[in-house]
Amino acid sequence: MQELKVPSVGESIVEVEIGAWLKGEGESFAQDEPLVELITDKATLELPAPFAGTLKQILKRTGETARVGEAIALLEEGDRIRIDVEGRRLEVLLPEEELERRRARWRPRPPAFTHGLFARYAALVRQADEGAVLEDPL
Repeated sequence: MQELKVPSVGESIVEVEIGAWLKGEGESFAQDEPLVELITDKATLELPAPFAGTLKQILKRTGETARVGEAIALLEEGDRIRIDVEGRRLEVLLPEEELERRRARWRPRPPAFTHGLFARYAALVRQADEGAVLEDPL
């Protein structure tokens, strides 16, 4: 569990007012997704999530004040999943936009073996949901 702290928002600003929470307790969020509005005497800004995870607990409510460096929420890092054992399904509980962003960035890893016996074996198999399946019998 990690603390979400009020960042430094200006040299002369030592305190902010908590604006609207854009995520509720127990909700998942993506990295850089806005979590809360911070209000200063000069501007209102959105505080983005430092990583993908879940908002576990709000420590400072809307309208309360917090000093720079003070914790305003507790965050749990990592994606939330739902497992349906009977249906044999695993679902990642993330916003569709985040899933699309990850799919667009994903690239297959280069082969670990490029020569020798393991490279020849790797050329004969393909990945499947339940292990390696030979495309050609050995």
